[in-house]
Formats: sequence, structure tokens, C-alpha cells
Amino acid sequence: MFTIEYYLGLILIGIVAGFASGLLGVGGGFLIVPFQYFLLKYIGVAPDLAMLISLGTSLAIIIPTASSGAYKHSQKLDNIIEPGIKLGIFGIIGSFIGGFVASILPSNILEIIFGLLLLFIAIRNILSRDKKEKEARFDFNMITIMITGLFVGFFSGLLGIGGGLF
Repeated sequence: MFTIEYYLGLILIGIVAGFASGLLGVGGGFLIVPFQYFLLKYIGVAPDLAMLISLGTSLAIIIPTASSGAYKHSQKLDNIIEPGIKLGIFGIIGSFIGGFVASILPSNILEIIFGLLLLFIAIRNILSRDKKEKEARFDFNMITIMITGLFVGFFSGLLGIGGGLF
């Protein structure tokens, strides 16, 4: 059904996304989605289906990578489990909503939203390249946890990328 080019393309995508993940400390969803989308279109998959497959594949990859990241952070940081669980619960709810919205939106709208996100990330990285990271000043009360979890989860579910990007 699939050609050898497709499998070689997937291997190459995995290598590039894995390298970028290790180098930048983020998930590879922002690379996996567009690369797999173009690969699927190249082998003849309809654009609407190619976009949904790319988003779904990226979301499936997020689960083990986010779990391993959460485990590593829990070993290094104290008092991270409780807010992490709360954020996770609201993130799951938001991701279901985002996934539902992604399933009803036309593919070209998802492509535009994803492209705008990549443009935003590129501009933000260019503007903040010389700035040192500051400590996060985030008040972990239930309202901010709920809003943040729903927001991050929604866009993760909508665009097939991990919440660490946000």
C-alpha cells in the first residue's frame, strides 16, 4: 500500500524531529505535523485526510514524550506533582475540545492556524535570542491553572503539538 519512499520519509522525519527535540528541549510536533503532511500529500493522500493523520500521529507521540518529561521534572523539582496533575486534567479536557474542533474545521483553516503558530514561534525566538530566561512568575491558584490547562490543551489538541511549546 505504501511505497518505500513513505517509510524512508517517516524515518527521516523521526530523526529530524528527535534531533530538534534533543537540541531545543521541546517536542517534535511542530516539525512532525508539517513534514508528515507534505509526505502524505506527496504519496497521494487527500489534503484533508493528510492533515488529520498528521495531527493525530503527533498527538499519539506526545503521550510518551510528555510522560517521560514529567517524570524527569518531578525528580528535579519539589511540589510539582499537584499543580502538574491539575494542569494535566484541564489540559486533557482542553485537548478533547481542540481535537473535536480540529475534526470539524476544514483542512485549509488548520493549515493556516498551524502556519501562523510556526510564524509566531520563529518571530518569538528571533526577538528573545539575546534575552536570558527569567523565572516563571505564575500564581498557581485554581483559576490560572484551569485557564492555562484548557488553553494549552485546546491548542495541543487542535494543532497536534505538545503543550511545552506554549
